Amino acid sequence: MSTVRNKEIAENFSHLLTIFHQKFIQPLSIPLPLNHFGTLICLGNNGTQTIGELSSKLKISKQQMSPIIDKLHKSGYITREQDKTDRRSVNISITSEGYDLLSAHHDNIVHLFEQRLETISNINNLEEIRQAQIALIRLINKYF
Repeated sequence: MSTVRNKEIAENFSHLLTIFHQKFIQPLSIPLPLNHFGTLICLGNNGTQTIGELSSKLKISKQQMSPIIDKLHKSGYITREQDKTDRRSVNISITSEGYDLLSAHHDNIVHLFEQRLETISNINNLEEIRQAQIALIRLINKYF
């Protein structure tokens, strides 16, 4: 019984992610290729990392990671700095321009969600959405 319930919960979560992507991510064009944008998100969330750490977290080979790093560096979204303890290693950090790009995209998602919420006139439905969000955030933070 537990296995069936877990599969259903996992399927529902996958469906939720798909819906969220279709309704709120796809309508907003990101100004970079997805791998580039994912790299900025990873740096923004986790701080300075090596190319190896980034490629591991993003499931991208180091060979594929290098041109992404080059383009983001050329655009001013990241910096590269030789590791002081290991000259073979390069530390990658997000710049204020990179944070600004992530912040603008976040603001666009929030604005789109606010616009969609304005179409809901029933205050009970709005409260139900708010409570569901709070519960989901709490549970995900607690168990994952």
